[in-house]
Amino acid sequence: MTAQPKLDPNALREKIGDTPEPDAVYDAFSDWVTSTGLRMYPAQDEAIIEIVSGQNPILSTPTGTG
Repeated sequence: MTAQPKLDPNALREKIGDTPEPDAVYDAFSDWVTSTGLRMYPAQDEAIIEIVSGQNPILSTPTGTG
């Protein structure tokens, strides 16, 4: 069984900084996920883009996709 990476939300806050522009928030989040050894699925990546752009996406993922 593989150990789950420890996610540190403070590390994400530090990457975003005080003036979060949508592109900076996306880049910081993407870098943060990658730093944990994880990788986002394409649907997750697209949802994050929509969220930082001010949209409210609904994401439906079939069971068993991870």
